Amino acid sequence: MTLFYYIAAGRELPAGSFGQRGTMMKLKDYLMQNDPAALDKFPVKGMRESGTLEGKMIEVFETAEDAAGLYVSGPLTQEDSSHLFKKPLVYQVNPEGGSFQMISEVAEPYPGAAVTGRKCVAELFRYLQDNLLPGEQFELYSCFADDTGRFGELPRKELNRQISLSGFQAEPDFEWKNRQFIVVSE
Repeated sequence: MTLFYYIAAGRELPAGSFGQRGTMMKLKDYLMQNDPAALDKFPVKGMRESGTLEGKMIEVFETAEDAAGLYVSGPLTQEDSSHLFKKPLVYQVNPEGGSFQMISEVAEPYPGAAVTGRKCVAELFRYLQDNLLPGEQFELYSCFADDTGRFGELPRKELNRQISLSGFQAEPDFEWKNRQFIVVSE
């Protein structure tokens, strides 16, 4: 199952990828450097024969941390979330190449997951800081989609929290949990 994450706002927010540090490279050049045998295998061979391989570009990342970031899409229009959010515009936000957790017990056995999780959390809070106007609040919520839809279950009140971004530092064991509702202000 996938945990879905949302940001609700009172105005439009920028959508897209944030925080990744990659470079664009021709797919053909990448394969010649890293896996030349792939040029003669399906589907690359078909692309090469049809001439579509020449213009194909890919984004290349030096490290897993470079690939980690944030992807924001929306606003959502398909499901009613007014019973959950006070703000009218709801955006789905995804950690790219990591997670929204920095749990110390994960750091030792999975150091790569700790690095990418820390980066995704940092990009989330950078995005919130960059887009929050004075006097504004954002509402954050996470949940699994189930038979009742994305917003069928209400938040777990014991997980609710408020975060003031001025001076906020994500604690070492920060985790955005299932059915956690967070209000973010300046």
